[in-house]
Amino acid sequence: MAERKIMAKQNSRSATGNKKKNEEEKIQPQVGAKAHIKDLLSHLDPMIYLAGTADNTEEMLQFLADVDPAFHKLEIVKTLRTELREKMGHIVDHHVNEYLEENKGKMRSDNPMDCIVNSVETSDDFKDFVFDIQNSISSSVSDISTHFEDEIITGMFAGEDEEFFLNISPGESSESSLNSSLNQSGFLYLHPAQYSNIAETLKSRKEPEACRDALNILLAVTPGEPVMQDCWQDIRKGLLDCLLDNHSEIFDKSLKVHSKLLTSQVNVAVKEAYVNLLECVAAYFMSKRFVSRLSRKQVPLDLNLCEQPLRILQILLDFQKEIPQLWIRYPEKFVDDMVEGTFEMLCLNLKIEERKHLLILDLVCLLDPKALWFNRWIHGLWSQIKTFGAMSTHPVFLQYSVNYSLSYLENWSAEDSKQQPNTVSHKSLQDCKFSHCIRVVLLSLRFYNGRKLFPINIPSKDELLTLQVFLTLLENSISDKTPQHMTVEVYSQLKKFTSQDNMCVSIMCESGVVDLLLQRLQNLDQVICDEKEAEDKYLLINSKAWLIDSILSLLREVVDKQTGKKFILLGRRRKSSSKSELSLNPNSPAQSLLDFIQTLITVKDLSDSLLEKCIGILCSLLNSPLGCHVCLDHPLILHMTVQIREKMCSQPQESTCRKVNSCSTLDMFRAVLYTLLQSYKGLHLLLREGILQPVLDVLLPALASNGQVTTRLLSFICGTQEGCHILGKLKILKPFWDILECVAVSEEHVRPPMSEDEKEKALYSALAPLAALTTTHMGVKLLFGDIGLKTKIEMCLFKRPTIACTDNLYLMTLQLLASAVANPSMLVHLEKTLSYQKKLLLQQSEQNVDVNGAIIVDQPSLIRNHILIKSYLLGGSGERVLPPLFIENIPQYNSAPLFSSYPPPKEYIPEKPIRSMHKRQNDVWRFLSDTRHGLQDHSWLSHCRKAFKSALSGGEEIKGWLVMDVIDRVARSLCLSSDELVPSATSHSTSSSPSKVPALPLEELEDLKHLDADHLHAVQLMARYGNRLGLVVHNTLVSETMKELLQYVQTHIHQQQVKNCDWFSLVLFLVFSGNSERCRTVLLNISKVQSGGVMWVALAQSMQQTHDLQYGEILQAGILHNLQLILSTEVPAVYMACQRFGGCVWNLLGEWVSCVFVGVLPWTEICHYVILVLLFGADYLVYYLVALLRHLEPIITKHSYSPTCVPQLQTSNIEDWHLGDHLGFLEALARRHRRNVLADLVTPLHNLKFGYTPRQL
Repeated sequence: MAERKIMAKQNSRSATGNKKKNEEEKIQPQVGAKAHIKDLLSHLDPMIYLAGTADNTEEMLQFLADVDPAFHKLEIVKTLRTELREKMGHIVDHHVNEYLEENKGKMRSDNPMDCIVNSVETSDDFKDFVFDIQNSISSSVSDISTHFEDEIITGMFAGEDEEFFLNISPGESSESSLNSSLNQSGFLYLHPAQYSNIAETLKSRKEPEACRDALNILLAVTPGEPVMQDCWQDIRKGLLDCLLDNHSEIFDKSLKVHSKLLTSQVNVAVKEAYVNLLECVAAYFMSKRFVSRLSRKQVPLDLNLCEQPLRILQILLDFQKEIPQLWIRYPEKFVDDMVEGTFEMLCLNLKIEERKHLLILDLVCLLDPKALWFNRWIHGLWSQIKTFGAMSTHPVFLQYSVNYSLSYLENWSAEDSKQQPNTVSHKSLQDCKFSHCIRVVLLSLRFYNGRKLFPINIPSKDELLTLQVFLTLLENSISDKTPQHMTVEVYSQLKKFTSQDNMCVSIMCESGVVDLLLQRLQNLDQVICDEKEAEDKYLLINSKAWLIDSILSLLREVVDKQTGKKFILLGRRRKSSSKSELSLNPNSPAQSLLDFIQTLITVKDLSDSLLEKCIGILCSLLNSPLGCHVCLDHPLILHMTVQIREKMCSQPQESTCRKVNSCSTLDMFRAVLYTLLQSYKGLHLLLREGILQPVLDVLLPALASNGQVTTRLLSFICGTQEGCHILGKLKILKPFWDILECVAVSEEHVRPPMSEDEKEKALYSALAPLAALTTTHMGVKLLFGDIGLKTKIEMCLFKRPTIACTDNLYLMTLQLLASAVANPSMLVHLEKTLSYQKKLLLQQSEQNVDVNGAIIVDQPSLIRNHILIKSYLLGGSGERVLPPLFIENIPQYNSAPLFSSYPPPKEYIPEKPIRSMHKRQNDVWRFLSDTRHGLQDHSWLSHCRKAFKSALSGGEEIKGWLVMDVIDRVARSLCLSSDELVPSATSHSTSSSPSKVPALPLEELEDLKHLDADHLHAVQLMARYGNRLGLVVHNTLVSETMKELLQYVQTHIHQQQVKNCDWFSLVLFLVFSGNSERCRTVLLNISKVQSGGVMWVALAQSMQQTHDLQYGEILQAGILHNLQLILSTEVPAVYMACQRFGGCVWNLLGEWVSCVFVGVLPWTEICHYVILVLLFGADYLVYYLVALLRHLEPIITKHSYSPTCVPQLQTSNIEDWHLGDHLGFLEALARRHRRNVLADLVTPLHNLKFGYTPRQL
């Protein structure tokens, strides 16, 4: 029963609602009814009035219909839209159907929409509809015009029997957004003679009652109307006199009139009201009667005496904060008048030396101590020009602000004063004034036009004051006596100034402010260190916490900018290209800053705020190659690694034994660790300290759970064995594969399907994390290994079709394989792991379309073809024809055919140019001939370098028979110089040596003769490559000789099995045209010199058992780190483009160095590279990479914002590279950087674990 009652009530309510709705629909007026016209006029009357003519009104209404959403809320518009749908909807449908029937199956050149609209407009129904609306509007307008005088008295258009509601709710207002301010007025219109009477009344002010009535009338009329009258100047003067009147009611009404004018949309009215208020304030302070009542110095300011000018100034300040957004609407002359008038008012009486009374600026500072009006005025470029232009014509404003800021800081003294009601103490006023002045000055210095106002002349200084001197004096003015709030105010404003741009940071550094800040920290550090007890240190830091926090916040802004970071790291007058050593100078700014940070973080119970700023500064310094190079040797880093080791390796119950204070949470350390993991120096520091693996164990799961394992982080981690091991153990790669698979199958539930361009970008973005692993040999082993994604990749590539493997996923996996085989070391490993070549050839054969073996050309077949060519043919530009990877890049002619079996067609092997049999006598040939029987000492090397440079600079190539002679003789010459030898070649065992390392037993030597599958496949590739070059004959004898050479190197030079292929030995085998004996001698000599230890990557890896070296340390922490360091200084644009891809580009260059550029550069350039590094020094390898990246700048910058940049570098040839074109650039780099780079590269080679090496025994 209860349910029935409820249902009955609901049905009754529904019926009642429907009945009301039907009644409303029945009484809805026709379009153009009187109520509609009233609604239109009530909302748009001021704008119609300003339009003036019917044509202007029509144009204004059309404009509102296009741009103003509130226009479509008018009753006439809503009713018209409803009538159109009801009466014309079926007519439009009829014409649409008729058009479709007539043109079924036909194509017409005209627009279908235009045809249908034209048909509807010419129909009789539409004409009748328009005619009825016009009649309705005309009759309504006629009726309103007839009774206009009666209705204007009420201010409403509603009749006796009609209800009129004007919605003024801010959220639901239907008034025009362009007319909101004008609607404040009524509909009172006056004759010009009436305005003349008002002017006379206001001017005389004999009768207060008449004056009040005149002001009330001005409040009732449209704001712009009085300004347009001929007697406006008299009205304006009368309004000004009313503002100066002692009668409070007259003052209030006059102020309201000015406020109404300021909020109108009439430009002239706004300008006139603003200027009038400025003149009024000036008149107050020029009146002796008023000024005599103002407080003198050291006397509290009575606010009651200044009430009227304070109210006027408050309105002016509020208007000044908003007007910059509307300046573009005003004529430029009006803006100039307002800006000039403002500064004229502010500068009133500022030039008077002995100021007995308060100034206008004092009241402005009291009302706006943060100078918000000035901040708004210089926000935009156009307003900056106007503001600073006015300040240049009124220099006293800036001079006074600068002088007051400095003098108040220097002469500050404490004052005890009690605050009285309705008064402001002299001290409070001075503090407000200081805050306003310092903000005005530093806001001006942020911008170029503001800095042009300096130097300035102030009374307290004898010489002109530059902006650098001002900043120095400002910082020097702060002393121990300066109150806390003023010190914090100065440093906070300097912080905002510093955060503007690099130019502001440069000014801070050049002015010496940064040096003074660091000196303050150094003094504090000394005071803290002098305290013996930990409790005393904590109390001292806690008492100065506000000062330390302010200085560190400012310095953090400095180091966040590139200019400030360089200054901190290198010092004032040192550049990164300086010949001085790039190490931590005991007197450098970085040294004192890191010393202070170390002192702070070792103090117990340090506040989280201070610790966060210390860690932030440290991370900013380390987040650059220069920062890592300079700062990683500081004891602070060692201290932090020790603390991290204790924190990572300690058990939970041992947490009470930690030396780290309670505020040093793991999150704080994570920021430093995360920064170190994204640099080669930082990675190897963690590796050397033995904490890389525990760090990754802790960080990677947390980052993976938050989705923060970025491509940049992966690219650095995959360069180490520990990183790859942790990535595989934690199965970090699987989520990336799932994302790629999800994007490939278009599983999009949130938004509509993507376009083709968006889809391609999404696919490559999803592929980027996995593609980052293909830039290192260990990353490829992980990605295509059992603990990686081998199963999924094989399933997608070779076991199609599957449900999960779509065309897009297959293409992306093929692209991943194409990137992986870009390097010969990865190629030979993948062939052993996947045997992909036979499987891809089989897939190509499945695409045959005829008996001739023609293959369908599509995107997958092109990628497979590209992979097969790269896997079979080694070579650089001009030595093989590398097929395009994308179908849009297929040339229109001379395209090589696809194939399905090896060997590939001859079109992929370019014909060798016919060379002259005559041996040209270039400078190298003549030099070697002349010095064949001479002494090959240091002088010989110097002349050999000149001959080599002369030959290459002249565009000549060093022939093969000269290359082997140069390398042989240079290696022998280097071995004669003790400065060029590594310690393992110069050390000798003595009785005082430490525990001897025994020589390898015969069993182990036999094991070293075993070559793994990677080396065997590399031998086949190099033999085939040498045969095509004409250096060796590809037969079994040559292959066996290569294997014997590798066995000799492993047993006599490396004395261990290297993890990667020894491409350097294979390259020298081809250089010497298969002469094994001569090649062994040269390799043995090269292994003794420093250049060999750097250039020969396999040799550097084998030194781990004899030297204090980490795996890949010379390549990554040496070569690649110095490459980043130099590139960031010499070619910053390329460096920044490479940094967008994390470590991918750097890893790719490291792999090129490992394989001696085989498969990257032509054979001639490979020979030039080997001679260059061997002859000129190990540091030239770094300069060579810098020049190579500068050569690749067009490709890198073109794709710098695209995830396809690294695949482009991996899968394309390097065109038009000639070493001779870049020798001058290499020499320039050597002159600037050799002292730093060479020392950094060879220093690890001098760190022996024992007094000698096993080979010496």
